[in-house]
Amino acid sequence: MARKPHNFYNLKRPKIRAAWSPIDIYNILRLRRQNTKSRTFYQQKFTAKQTTRGYHGEQIREKKWQRMFSKYTPAVVEMNAINLAQQDGREQAAGRGMGLDDAVEDEQKIGANQFMPYAQMTYWTVERRLDQAIFRSLLACSVRQARQAVVHGHVKVNGQKFTHPSYLLNPGDMFSVDPQYVMHRTGTFRDAPSQEATLEAQKAEARRNRADDGFLKSVGTLDFQKEVEEAENQGTQPAWDDLPSLEEMATQAKEDVGTESTDKPFKPRYDPDVQELSMKEIKERRSTLKGLFDLSAELEDQHKLSPKQKRNLRAFRKRIRTYVAKPWILTDEEIEKLTDDLEEMIQKAELHTARMKAEQKHKPSDAEAEVLEAEEQDEDSKLLASMDNLKLQPGDINVPPEQFEQMNHLERMAVIAHTARGWSPKDWMAPFAFVPRYLEVNYTVCSAVYLRHPVVRTNVSEVPSPFPIETGQLAHAWYLRRR
Repeated sequence: MARKPHNFYNLKRPKIRAAWSPIDIYNILRLRRQNTKSRTFYQQKFTAKQTTRGYHGEQIREKKWQRMFSKYTPAVVEMNAINLAQQDGREQAAGRGMGLDDAVEDEQKIGANQFMPYAQMTYWTVERRLDQAIFRSLLACSVRQARQAVVHGHVKVNGQKFTHPSYLLNPGDMFSVDPQYVMHRTGTFRDAPSQEATLEAQKAEARRNRADDGFLKSVGTLDFQKEVEEAENQGTQPAWDDLPSLEEMATQAKEDVGTESTDKPFKPRYDPDVQELSMKEIKERRSTLKGLFDLSAELEDQHKLSPKQKRNLRAFRKRIRTYVAKPWILTDEEIEKLTDDLEEMIQKAELHTARMKAEQKHKPSDAEAEVLEAEEQDEDSKLLASMDNLKLQPGDINVPPEQFEQMNHLERMAVIAHTARGWSPKDWMAPFAFVPRYLEVNYTVCSAVYLRHPVVRTNVSEVPSPFPIETGQLAHAWYLRRR
């Protein structure tokens, strides 16, 4: 693969790229035919090649593309089926002087308006590539993004996972992309935070972590979390009493800050965003966190947990250890959320334990299993009915009402789920929203079928290209052996 140039979108010397970008639309508007009066034929061919290669297979190295190039272009000559059915060919073989001069003149007039744009099919072999076909199917925002989807294992060809973006498709091959990957790459979620807000939140979190680490180094409690982890790995309770006393912390903080009073509210240094807490409040929060930690330890001892519940419990205890070392980053709402999470885990653990005991005591018979399965199906139908009864605005669902009524429950639930998340296609997609004739796409499952190779017809080339015919002719002439 060719390395992406640093000036991929150069406004001074623009190149049109195969991507959904407003810059590409702007460059298409700026596209002009090159001056042929003051340039040699070689210069014209080189400029046309350079311009078209920026759009057709710019991710392919030039030597590899030269091996892919073929001067033989697949074409389809359209014929009049009515004339073929009415005549057997003797009228065309009769020649002049047989009273068919008018018919010959009509055919010549029709042929004068017909043109086969063979030069626009210069890059038809690029359309066979898997990454190019994914982009043409509107399942990716650019060819490079489609290549990334293939390399990362989100694409299947004929039901098998495929990681080679340069694979040349054959007629009848079906390829599919992970629908979640397509939704995240070709659209946006309205309820998701913006990129700027996410970046600011990450910067604020980094500032808080740096301030907390600086304070803990000065106080001497930076190694407390490591001690807790080591104690847990050894199967013993952490030594909560080994924490520095409040007097020691105040004395050390007074020496570092250079103040004489310890009655002022406690606040870590270098952090203007955290809340101010007194020593008493810090002690109360640590005692609360200690109680939650003890309850979580008892939960694992008293109940038989599933693997998923064990993972959640380990993550919960890890959060508790972090907050014990830095209690001032907690808010009252977060403490309540920790308590609620622990209560929810206790309830799920009790239900899981009761279910395990019931299964051990009594294994249901076949009749009872059928009843349970019927009840589960009834619950599923109720859930789907509740999804159908959601009050949505007419413009919320991007599906026609007639098509929505004909969908089954699962399809309706998928549409409603997408609507609830507020998915919408990316901006600047409309000018590129077309599918070539040689592809058949099903967007419900994000799959497509490569029907046949692209061909050239009368006045039509099936290879999409934003360049005029003259540019295509010059580019085709460049890749011929004789220059």
